[in-house]
Amino acid sequence: MVRIRLLFAWALGFALGALLLAVASRDASFAGRESARLHAHFARVLHQLEARDVSGWSATLQANRRHLIALLQDYDRAGRFPRNEGQLARFTPIFVDRHETRCAMAHLIERSGGGALVARIAATRNLATVRELAGDAELQRWLATSGLDVAEAALIQPQYDPLVPPEKPRDDGTPEDGVMTTGVLLSLGLALPAIYMNLHTRGPLAEQRQVRTFGVLAATPPLALGLADIFHDGHLRDTGLAQLAIGATSMTLALLHHISASTPPSGAVPAEPSTPRARTAPIFRAGTEGEPQFGVTVAF
Repeated sequence: MVRIRLLFAWALGFALGALLLAVASRDASFAGRESARLHAHFARVLHQLEARDVSGWSATLQANRRHLIALLQDYDRAGRFPRNEGQLARFTPIFVDRHETRCAMAHLIERSGGGALVARIAATRNLATVRELAGDAELQRWLATSGLDVAEAALIQPQYDPLVPPEKPRDDGTPEDGVMTTGVLLSLGLALPAIYMNLHTRGPLAEQRQVRTFGVLAATPPLALGLADIFHDGHLRDTGLAQLAIGATSMTLALLHHISASTPPSGAVPAEPSTPRARTAPIFRAGTEGEPQFGVTVAF
């Protein structure tokens, strides 16, 4: 009994760890895509800023412009950008995020003596675009001496993709690739100890019943996901095949264990069971829209 509890605790810990890893991978993947998008944005912006002919401007404006372009290059190389962590469920500018990370325009303004302006905008109109802020007198004074105009400032200011975009309605109930991959890890975490115990547990009848039940329960989710994957369009993904293999192995070993435990040795007189045995039975049926459904009943 202690061994069963330890293995079940290990399986649960493995499953939770796999779920956390999947979430962390999703966040890391999102951060990588967002950084690449923003680097590409600044590459285009810097090209346009450097291509503009400002030879007719005063020496002061030209020097200020070169200084801001250099600051923007450093900002892009550093790669520390604000994150849209729920400020809006769509693309939005963020002057300063909750981690005190400045957007490109806030960085340029602050590094050129406009720290008070950045603090005020962040406190009052943090999600506003540069064009929405164009009527701000203090921002107008900064732009007048910066070597940038409103259009260029608006071009520099990026917008940020939400970390958790709103869910899009699906055409069917088929799990997405990410869900299927995470499901394989979770299924392995539960099915591996169930498979091991059904191969090795030959202890008291009560313990064997728990092991068989655990095997059936561990097999049901991967079988359901694998069947849903193949029946919705007749195509079985690798993750769906893995789910079917995991579920079938756990279910088969649990049923074989049940048969072997129910068959007395040759020549032996079967003893009256002191407690009722667990009974399992598969269920196949059609859902509300005709889709196949699979389930298992367990009776004690």
